[in-house]
Amino acid sequence: MKERVLQVLRDYKSAVDYEKETALISGGIIDSMEWVELIEKLEKAFQVTIPLEQLTAENFNSADAIVALMEELTKNA
Repeated sequence: MKERVLQVLRDYKSAVDYEKETALISGGIIDSMEWVELIEKLEKAFQVTIPLEQLTAENFNSADAIVALMEELTKNA
């Protein structure tokens, strides 16, 4: 799962060290427009819909947080 998430992230914006970064959203590394695009790419890659209540900076600030979210959503799909 982690490798799939990292691949989506790297395909989207390759200049970021996703394995170390913990403030993707709150640090402005991914801005609001990019966040929307990233959500779409994740939803397509994992065939899930991310509920509005899950669209928080905490769920998207790091690759590990995104992995946890995708694991939760795909487990319930």
